[in-house]
Amino acid sequence: MLHVLAGILTTASLSSAIPTANPTPEEPDGPSPRACITLDAPGGGRAFVCKSWEVAGDGLFDGTWWTRSYTGNVQLHARMDGIVERAWNGQYLATQRFQLQLCNRGTGRCSGWW
Repeated sequence: MLHVLAGILTTASLSSAIPTANPTPEEPDGPSPRACITLDAPGGGRAFVCKSWEVAGDGLFDGTWWTRSYTGNVQLHARMDGIVERAWNGQYLATQRFQLQLCNRGTGRCSGWW
């Protein structure tokens, strides 16, 4: 089960350019707060990713994340309460902290957590 926090930690690079589109999942519907960013992987590659969340109670959050587009040989990591998974999109439930990170598969180097 995926667990995630919506605390926005902006250590990743922002960019106004949107990378070439790849097939992406549908965006979630509803009134949940949402944040999006372009993450740049060290050594090349970028991804435009978003996350949404709702308060689940007791300091926990439920939410989703999705990738709108990406370029280069990259991989997205999702960290939910310290557990890291590789996935372009997903859902988390009853999570205290959720962050995303983009890694360059060729160099093994990663962006900061967002």
